[in-house]
Amino acid sequence: MRRSEVAQEITWNLKDLFSTEEEFEKEVERLIEDGKKLEGQDLVKMTTDQLADLLTNFENFMVKSRLVSTYAYLDLSVDRTNNKLQKRQGWVNDIISELSTKLSYLATDIQKVDEDKLQKLALDYPQFSQYVRELLRDRPHLLDDSTEMALVALGDAFSLPYDSYNMIKLADMEFGDFEVGGKTYPMSYILYENDYCQSPDTELRRAAYESFYTTIGKYSFGMGTGYLSQVKTEKAMSKLRGFKSVSDYLLLGQDVPREVYELHLETMMDYLSPVMQKYAGFLKDYYKLDQLHYSDLKALVDADFSPETTIDKAKEDARAALKPLGEDYIKIVNEALDNRWIDFAQNEGKSTGGFCASPYGNHSYILMTWTGYLSDTFTLVHELGHAGHFQLAGKSNNFFSVRPSTYLVEAPSTCNELFLTDYLFEKEDSIRNKRYVVASFLGNTYYHNFVTHFLEAYFQKQVYDSLDEGRSLTTQDLHQMKKEVLEKFWGDSVVIDDKAGYTWMRQPHYYMGLYPYTYSAGLSLATNAYLRIKSGELSTQVWLDFLKAGGTKTPVELAQVLDIDLYDNSSLKASISYVEGLVDELINLSKELEE
Repeated sequence: MRRSEVAQEITWNLKDLFSTEEEFEKEVERLIEDGKKLEGQDLVKMTTDQLADLLTNFENFMVKSRLVSTYAYLDLSVDRTNNKLQKRQGWVNDIISELSTKLSYLATDIQKVDEDKLQKLALDYPQFSQYVRELLRDRPHLLDDSTEMALVALGDAFSLPYDSYNMIKLADMEFGDFEVGGKTYPMSYILYENDYCQSPDTELRRAAYESFYTTIGKYSFGMGTGYLSQVKTEKAMSKLRGFKSVSDYLLLGQDVPREVYELHLETMMDYLSPVMQKYAGFLKDYYKLDQLHYSDLKALVDADFSPETTIDKAKEDARAALKPLGEDYIKIVNEALDNRWIDFAQNEGKSTGGFCASPYGNHSYILMTWTGYLSDTFTLVHELGHAGHFQLAGKSNNFFSVRPSTYLVEAPSTCNELFLTDYLFEKEDSIRNKRYVVASFLGNTYYHNFVTHFLEAYFQKQVYDSLDEGRSLTTQDLHQMKKEVLEKFWGDSVVIDDKAGYTWMRQPHYYMGLYPYTYSAGLSLATNAYLRIKSGELSTQVWLDFLKAGGTKTPVELAQVLDIDLYDNSSLKASISYVEGLVDELINLSKELEE
């Protein structure tokens, strides 16, 4: 289906940002004018009051810049085949790139301002305290002015690997039909990710896997070249800025100590692996298979039992499940559900997966693709978690302080999924219904966010560690490294074939720094918070305060608000223990059904 054929009520309303193209273009013109006014300032000679005025104007410029770029990106994300939208985004990116180059002196000159003056600025104008803290954090790793300005000018070039990945995946890649039992089936990225890989029909599921992976394998050298260009660039940047490793370089912007990052990955591999091997054993028995293949891991439990799930039903469940978070939170949820913040459509050229964009000072926008599975309801409340987070943080903080560390971003979204599961489980009274809810929760929230993204992170670390050791990598190395990570995690419980090594090609997260591990990190925080809210040990208000804090605290500091010590893996182990409890409950419910 083409975008023009989609019903308006299941699309988002970008007119809330700009009602007409003319209005959008005038905002771009104003952005250019605001940029000109910021040129040629002498920051070193400014008083703290003058610096505060400059930063206020710069903040307004950045808000407009993000607004126009987000608008262009959102419009294109639902139809990447639209040539007009491609050109418009390119036009906007070129303008912002040029402005960023001209204003790059601000980032270098403010670093020349005396530290005592910056500290006084932070004291006299608390809204800039987070900005000052980050300036002083980054100061030891700055390069000379001309180099910094050159790096800013090359900003768009650094995004080319990710842009190429998206174009290969969404525009160039062509899937042929495949045949099972004399019947022909169409294939696409969305059909495989959201349908075939979950099919209860083992023959169909495995045939779809072979068809899908055979096709993406044909594009592996193009994708491999792009990804290796990305990581080599990151390695070069880490060396230029004086970091010991790529990981140290990427963790600085997250405000996460290397010790916390590595403890997380080690704990996950050691403690989550046996739990998921137990889950794999359950799937093998459930489907009565001689061997469980990698292609079987996302097969649905009780797929034939799944009731019809509609968008309206999902909205109803979301409202009810999130009610414990209070009136202020539910008000945001209702706004999102009732006023077209969400794009549910399934059409050609639309980006896969789901995301939430929150341009500062405006409401959030959620992209997802509705297929009718319960997993869509989980995706909905997940993205509503991001929306609620940034709406609350946006009202409590200025632009410079609104965004928390990436380490914390996934906690609010996955906490919402826990509330949804609790609501659905309590609502059901039959053993069959309860098993369906538990199986769906494990297969979506924990399998995808706790397992899939963790395995991405573990693979990613192998790649960066290899670069730090001076090893030259090829596309074939990427396939082999991914396969070895899967074999280490699943052990003898799953047959890992060579094509499984192509799995790294399915996710865009590798182009976003050390993003993958933050899913399991956020889910661990969310699980601990949810369990304590449910038991009464943690008030809902403390959780909302956690959300409102935005980027005003580091992850270690903000976790302490929830009474969690990130230097200790006990909270992560408690989350893994909760997952094991879900697996055990799934097994026990299945035994009860068999009796």
